[in-house]
This record gives sequence, C-alpha cells and structure tokens, in this order.
Amino acid sequence: CISFLGKNHFTERKHSIDLILTTQFYRMCGLYMLQYLDKTALSYASSMGIKTDTHMSASEYSWTGSIFYIGYLVFEYPHNRLMQRFPLGKYISISVILWGMILSATAGTSNPTGALVVRFFLGAFEGAVTARMLISGHPLQISHFLTRLFEII
Repeated sequence: CISFLGKNHFTERKHSIDLILTTQFYRMCGLYMLQYLDKTALSYASSMGIKTDTHMSASEYSWTGSIFYIGYLVFEYPHNRLMQRFPLGKYISISVILWGMILSATAGTSNPTGALVVRFFLGAFEGAVTARMLISGHPLQISHFLTRLFEII
C-alpha cells in the first residue's frame, strides 16, 4: 500500500499529522501551565500579605484552597453535559475567558467572603478546561489521527 501511494506521500502525511498533534500538545501544556500558576498564586499571595489585607483567619485561608476543588467538583458534571450540547470550541473559549476575568477579579477582593467566592468560581471554570482536555480533547484527537494514519498504511 505504501508503494502504491508512494513513499513521499506517506512521509508528507505523517509530517502533517505530527505537526497537528504537536501543536495540540503545546496548547494543552500552555493552558495547564496557566492553571498551575493560578493554583500557586494563592501561596504567593499569602507571602505577599493577602491574609492581612483581607483580614483572613488561618481557617478561612485554608478554605480558599479547599473551596476551589469544591467548585471544580460541583461544576464538572454540568460542564460535561453543556459540552455535549454546544460547540466545543466556543464553549471552552468562553470558559477560558471567564476564568481569566475571575482570576483578575482576585485582585479586587477585600474580605474573606469575596476571596472564597472568587476561588469557588475559579475552580468551576477550570473544571471545564480540564474536562475538555482529558475526556473529549487531546486523547480523542490522537485516536482520530492514528485511525486515519492506519487507514493510509
């Protein structure tokens, strides 16, 4: 089959598949890096004085880390259902934009309640991005490209 298509056609097709997979991989890594920075931003903010600025107790500060994952878990199922109903690219784009807006709203919190609300919604919108990447995103695209590659061979 390779001799029928020609060796050059096979290598060009393989190169284009590799290019697409590599691009998707770098996008995914970049978004995960931004999400990781969001998670570590709370510890950086602690050393910069967020507890004194917002008048947080130690218990309230520990809840800001926990409530992030509560929002993440609460919104995981709704995100998966909404991703099935709406166009995936538009849904994720809106989620990432809202996630960035809420992340920037963290700077405007002046009390513990505001910090807890912001962290809850950060977890909620980050759940949409992770669900897309892990469940319906990168592995699904890899399987489609590998299926096409094996059809060529």
